[in-house]
Amino acid sequence: MINTFFVDNSGLLWVGTTSGLYKLKNRKFLFKKYLLTNDINKATKIRSILQDYKGDIYTINQKTLFKYDSTTKQFNNLNWINNTKSTPYEIKEYNTTNFLVGLQGEGIGIYNKNTNILKPFFADNKNPYTNNVLKICKDQQNILWLGTSNGLDYYNKNKDNLVKKLNSKLNEDDINKDVIFDIKIDVNNQLWVGTNSGLYHLKVDYSTLPLTIKITKIKNILYKIHSILINNNTLWLTTQFNGLVKYNINNQKITDFNESLGLSSNTTFSLLPGIKNELWISTLNGLSRFDTISEQFLNFYDYDGISGNDFRSSSQLKTRKGELLFGGQSGITSFSPSEIEIDTTNFNLNLINVSWYNHLKNTTFNNNKINNYKLPKITIPYNNAFVKFQFALTNYFMPQNNNFKYRLNGLHSDWRVLKETNELSFTYIPPGNYILEVMATTPSGKSNKKTLTQSITVLQVYYKKWWFLTTLATLLGLILFFIRKYELDHINKMEQLRLRISRDLHDELGSLLTGIAMKSDLLLEKVDLKSKKEIFKEISTNCRKSVDTLSDIVWAIDSKNNSLQNLSDRMESFLFQFLSSENIKITFKPLITIKPIQLNQDYRQHVFLIFKEAITNIMKHSNATQVFVSLTKDKNNIILTIKDNGTVFTKNERSLDGNGIINMKLRTKKIKGNIQFYNDNGFVIELLFRYLKQ
Repeated sequence: MINTFFVDNSGLLWVGTTSGLYKLKNRKFLFKKYLLTNDINKATKIRSILQDYKGDIYTINQKTLFKYDSTTKQFNNLNWINNTKSTPYEIKEYNTTNFLVGLQGEGIGIYNKNTNILKPFFADNKNPYTNNVLKICKDQQNILWLGTSNGLDYYNKNKDNLVKKLNSKLNEDDINKDVIFDIKIDVNNQLWVGTNSGLYHLKVDYSTLPLTIKITKIKNILYKIHSILINNNTLWLTTQFNGLVKYNINNQKITDFNESLGLSSNTTFSLLPGIKNELWISTLNGLSRFDTISEQFLNFYDYDGISGNDFRSSSQLKTRKGELLFGGQSGITSFSPSEIEIDTTNFNLNLINVSWYNHLKNTTFNNNKINNYKLPKITIPYNNAFVKFQFALTNYFMPQNNNFKYRLNGLHSDWRVLKETNELSFTYIPPGNYILEVMATTPSGKSNKKTLTQSITVLQVYYKKWWFLTTLATLLGLILFFIRKYELDHINKMEQLRLRISRDLHDELGSLLTGIAMKSDLLLEKVDLKSKKEIFKEISTNCRKSVDTLSDIVWAIDSKNNSLQNLSDRMESFLFQFLSSENIKITFKPLITIKPIQLNQDYRQHVFLIFKEAITNIMKHSNATQVFVSLTKDKNNIILTIKDNGTVFTKNERSLDGNGIINMKLRTKKIKGNIQFYNDNGFVIELLFRYLKQ
């Protein structure tokens, strides 16, 4: 009992009954169906269809020959008398009275339309070398080409009963071993042969007998070819597993059209041209219409009115009126291409769910509350995995067969087909901005007008963002800058060290060595013995001074001596070395610390040279009998005090060894210290400098 019904926007009738919900679709009858069942109520498996010179249409199945009756609009069984006792496969018009019949088992038969008798073609049993004839083709020279299950034969009826087997080979490919499925002749009377191993091109020289035949196997077409259609310089091929193949004869370019592009099945059989630029292809799963300009497919199935989805034979006919007939496993489908609707549909295409797995949080996120009237931008984290988009087309007639194709701009620009699924999945989408475009087609292949466009942003991990990379690059630049600055400073210090060493060697040792040289020259002169002794004594003294000076220089540049303790030891050694021989009492008080105090190398050298200059002045210019030296600490400063009990004191700085006090002041300035000279029951020098290593 019907309780309710309504018609939706697509014209689909929904009927609610006491036993369930039904849907009905109103459609035109575009296809005609013939021979759906045979006499024992089994499906009629059509093998070949032809139209003779009068326009009558014939077809055969595995046993019987049928003729179309234009009055009853049915195919009638002719009940022929089959004297071959063999299964027919192919029928071909031989002359106005007879058909040739390719047989599976007895080569070729000949059928007489007047007597309704099928008998062997060769009365003297000169059948083709292989008795299974699958295809018959007659060329312009009245040569019959016979495609068999074991190669290609030909028969010249002008030279009665001459059957010659092809023995030509190319690249060790023997066409004799191939199963021949189709033979077509182009405008130049050249043959194209489709086999179970590929496509062959035959150039025939008819001036010789037997015929001279050049066989070329087309490279890169290694498919099992069921049918060939020649259109100018283009071959269209139906194949076993590779869909529809386009071969350009001029440039030898090969193009495949398969299920991923909308073809109903990759196993294709018969092939016929339509009324404009379309091709019609029978397949293992329905009938496909292919627009050679737009390269779009439109598919039809049994629920669209064809006799069945499984065609599985190369039986086809285009009548003189332009009607197309395709034979299959369930009879014949007939139609006029001009009556097939190719317009688009206008269903709603919606995004119904977006989900992804966050592998860091071990959670799955679902967003199924999507406003399809105004799609918001979808933001996905960088740690996404198994991202899934689900679509829905509001075509509810066979919705499981709605097809979708998509492209994700920013990741790839080509369109990709989702075959019989409404889910688009990615194992991972890298960070970036994307535009997802989705188009839909109905089960028949009609394109939907409405498309879906969705903006998607996949966030970037922080350490790959521009600001982080910029900061990192800046820090790296600064590090490199300071490393280079350190290297330059080190190079500069080394240069200053070399200059200082050269200056010290020149200033300290230069004058001594010059004096030694001058004294040595005097020895070469005629001087008395007493003078020679004095010169030798001076040379000896200067040599010792040179050694001491060189020792001071080496000590000054050795970084291992940068502690205050080493400086104290050096001062104490110098005091006792030079003042002990002068009978001067020495009092030295070093600075005792728990932790060693490190000094700047330049500071250490300047402090020691100031100390040395002061002690030298005491030796040369003072009548002191006691010398007091101490090192003390005042916060961050070291105080060096040098005091003697001499009575000789002058305010003229230049009177002390010329520039002695001036040199001490200059060195004090270099170490940014402070030096004082005053008289306190003797001459006092007090030097203050920072002890922190700089």
